[in-house]
Amino acid sequence: MDQPQTRTGCFRYFALYGETTGEIDEFGFPVRYEWAREYRGQAIVVYGHTPVPEAEWLNNTIDIDTGCVFGGKLTALRYPERELVSVNAAKVYCQPAKPLDAEINNNFQQQNDVLDIEDVTGKRFINTDIYGKIVIREDQSITALEVMSRFAVNPKWLIYLPPTMSPVATSKLPDFLEHPTEAFTYYQQHNVKQVICEEKHMGSRVIVVLCRDESVVEKGFGIRDEGIGICYTCTGRKFFNQDKITCSSCGISQNYLQFGILITRTSRTTQTKRLD
Repeated sequence: MDQPQTRTGCFRYFALYGETTGEIDEFGFPVRYEWAREYRGQAIVVYGHTPVPEAEWLNNTIDIDTGCVFGGKLTALRYPERELVSVNAAKVYCQPAKPLDAEINNNFQQQNDVLDIEDVTGKRFINTDIYGKIVIREDQSITALEVMSRFAVNPKWLIYLPPTMSPVATSKLPDFLEHPTEAFTYYQQHNVKQVICEEKHMGSRVIVVLCRDESVVEKGFGIRDEGIGICYTCTGRKFFNQDKITCSSCGISQNYLQFGILITRTSRTTQTKRLD
């Protein structure tokens, strides 16, 4: 199908196909430009008129047109919960000119695996509900990128990173790395008149993410061939050096799962949060 030359024809063409690449697919239709791949906006974009077999998130966008008229499903998005609700079509109301999955060149999760370097380098700004806008310097983003790319687990597992406390300045006393003197001096310099001291139990904090089976891992996290869960540290690194130990640890709790549970464990407390 050639792109029309008249103004009316161009409007109709754009209304039907949107922005295209100029190519024609095997069914004779224009190839739509995959704008969602490059979308980096903060606003959620929910769209349709491009039938797909399953609604999947990609870069804060989601296509919920699951081809009901073609015998697929009718899909709705609950907001702000971001929950999808679907019902199967009662029948095929119209025969599609091409299969529903023909629009999908690559799985959305595979597209999400590709890192856009511009998203993580340079001076960055993060908007938060409590502290407003936070500025991340360029040297900080470079350091974080190196740590995450060299040492961290698959970032898709990192749905939660626990907070930590800022250490005091290095002690000036001999044979001490840290000492209360530096802490009290810091508070005095900031006109803090009273502090509360509590006993601190040292210990490595581990976050355990478990799923019922690998199909849930793929659906919920977009991860394949990495088992049913992961154990990682508060900095996003593997808690165990050997994958076999991680698999064994996850297997112990697998029978307790219906969908998935996030477990945050310290030496004193254990918190759980359902993932469904």
